[in-house]
Order: sequence, then structure tokens, then C-alpha cells
Amino acid sequence: MTGPVRVGPAPDAPERIAWADSAPIEAAAGRRILVVDDDPALGEALAEFLEPVGYAVEVAADGTDGVTRATLARPDLVVLDVNLPPTDGFDTAMNIRKTPDGHHIPILFLSGMRDLAVRMRRVSIDDVDFLRKPFGFDELLTRIERGLALARARQVLHRQAARDALTGLGNLRLFQSCMTAEHARFARYGEPVSLVVIDVDKLKRINDEHGHLAGNEALRAIADVIRREAREVDVAARYGGDEFLVVLPHTTLPRAGFFPHPVRDAGRQLTLHGVRPSVSIGAASLSRPGSTETADELLQRADAAAYRAKRDGGDRTCLDGG
Repeated sequence: MTGPVRVGPAPDAPERIAWADSAPIEAAAGRRILVVDDDPALGEALAEFLEPVGYAVEVAADGTDGVTRATLARPDLVVLDVNLPPTDGFDTAMNIRKTPDGHHIPILFLSGMRDLAVRMRRVSIDDVDFLRKPFGFDELLTRIERGLALARARQVLHRQAARDALTGLGNLRLFQSCMTAEHARFARYGEPVSLVVIDVDKLKRINDEHGHLAGNEALRAIADVIRREAREVDVAARYGGDEFLVVLPHTTLPRAGFFPHPVRDAGRQLTLHGVRPSVSIGAASLSRPGSTETADELLQRADAAAYRAKRDGGDRTCLDGG
């Protein structure tokens, strides 16, 4: 980059920049930045600054639009103007924090107020930083990169605390957190969510004939299959004993019915101590508008479907239309 760019309040449109000698930042690839600013020229300028670096940028014109966009497509970081009529950036930040996945999205506040640092100390919002206008583009990039790096570090710690020690999948804590978020998204926006219960067949036989170390080996092998077949947005967890759970966001029951096939096919290829540990799978979904069903009731339906699959001989899938 040839030099700092000043971005801030000005009577004319913000300056533009030429990047002939600017290399994309590898860490930016695929990272989504949500810019919430009621000045369309500034929002456009920030998008022009950030996209050539490798960030995917979405611009919201007001706080309400910003909260909606943060809910439907969780950004990796929010750049948020403090002066944001009809509300202000602090109220918008609090509302973003209340969205299903908004608890830990880093927020970078922008403002030309001289007392911004003082005001920030009075606001009880975690994972935030602030940058006064006018600011240099190099400084903006540094703040964004720092915010993303700190968020990634927090995510690593969170995953470690929510990991099943035996299989490496999520634990019950992670499942409950994810299910709460997806149920809230369904209740507010009608976004469908499906839940798959996977019950390992013949685990008791493996344990009885070859010991629990062999049984653990079988659980890890099935977990590897689930991990390989799950999408990036899916959340797979060990429910305990011989059961696994997979949360499928934005997925109706017919589409959820495709998930078990590769899992069962891959499971059939396993042979552990002379036993093929097949799986019985049940699936249920929340997709009917206006449904008041709870997350626990959804789990009960999916679990009942898996029980029917096992009762009917195992190595099969049952879908609950619910």
C-alpha cells in the first residue's frame, strides 16, 4: 500500500485507494465483515477498501438491518458506527449480542466523538474495540485483524471446553448451546432445523467380547465417519454411551434424510474385532411455521425415530414427520 488513507466525516465522498502493490492478506480469505453505517458513501468506501484484501463485505444502512443481517448470516466481525439514527450503535451492538450466534462476534465501533473512550467504558459489552474518525486504512486493517485473531483464540478455548474427550466431537454442552441458538432462529425467523440421532448397533457385543477399549475404538471410528460427512455448518456431538447427535441448520426433514445414507454406508465398511458396528439413525425437524415445539421435544422425536430403527433390526434410518 502506498500510504495511509484517511477515512472520516467529510463534505465530499470518502477517498478511494489504488492497490497496485498491495498483496491480499491470507487470513482475510473467507472472513465476513458486516459494516453498519447510515452513510452510504462511507459504507461503500469501506467495502472497496476491504474486499480487495480478501474480506467478504456486507453493508447495512441502519441498526435494524444490521441486526437482521447478523442473525441470518453470522459475520466474523462487525464494523459499527456509534451514531446510527434512529437508535445508536451501542443499542445495535446489544441487539446483535442477543441474536442466536451473536454472543462472541467481535465488534469494532467507529465514531468521531472525542469522548468515545469514556463512553465505551460505560457500556457493558464484551469483545469490542473502538476507532476514532478520521482513521487510517492501515490502522483499520490492524484493528480488524486483531479482533479476528482474538475471536479465533476464544473460539479455540470454547471448542476445547465443549469437546468430548473420547471422540473429539462436541459434548452435551456444545449440543445444548447450538440447539438453543437454532431453536431461537426457527422461532423468530422460521428457519428450519433438523436433528439426527445416531445409535451405534452391537456396541454392547464388542464391549462384552473384547472389552471397553475395543468399544471405545468403535465409537471413535463412527465419530470419524460422522465428522467426515457433516457439513461445516452442522454440529455433531456425542450424547453419551453409544449415541451421537447432529444438528442440521437450515435443513428440512426431506433434506435431512440424505445425511444418514453416507454415514450408514461408511459404517458398513468398518470391521472391528470381527464385528461390523452398523448404526440405527432417527431424524426429526422443526419446519412448520408457528410451531411451539421445544428443543427437548424435537430431541424426543428424533430419539424415538432412532429407537424404531434399532427395534426393527438396526442398520436403518427412520424419519419422524412431526
